[in-house]
Amino acid sequence: MEIELAWSSIFKIFAMGFLTYVIAPVLLTIRDSVVWWAIYKFLYTEKVRDIMSQYCLDRAWVDHAGITPFRIYGMGKEQRFYLGEREVEREVFFGQKEVWERLSTKTAQQGAYLKNIEKRIDRLLKHYKQEDGNPLRDNRASLYQGFKRSFTDEGSECNKSSQKDAQTTRASA
Repeated sequence: MEIELAWSSIFKIFAMGFLTYVIAPVLLTIRDSVVWWAIYKFLYTEKVRDIMSQYCLDRAWVDHAGITPFRIYGMGKEQRFYLGEREVEREVFFGQKEVWERLSTKTAQQGAYLKNIEKRIDRLLKHYKQEDGNPLRDNRASLYQGFKRSFTDEGSECNKSSQKDAQTTRASA
């Protein structure tokens, strides 16, 4: 029994193998490169990075600067104003409270803008079956942690120095 194969059938098999195992991966790699280029060119722009940096700095300050809760004790001339655990003057109290409220509003707007861009990037990555590597989310989290750590370290240093001052005044008294 003899099997006849036409040269055209053999050529089609080799062509399909070449397209499947060589050309398709190259095209997918080019497609992925274009997707990431488009993300960095049109979505994750310099403006978005600037807004993200400002957002993370402001958010970390609002969350970890140690000025909340705002408290007022007493009435009339005996009022005492507290930012966190520190007693401050009336002007400083209301100035800090105003800054805190303004930054809270600003970070809410910036957060909504960044969330919108983040969702767009997520949809694009999901559509093209990319890994979960949203650069906006990753960079925002690391920036926030860095700023948070700086405010936490500053707060502990300030508390340590104020504790030393308090101990010095107690010892001299």
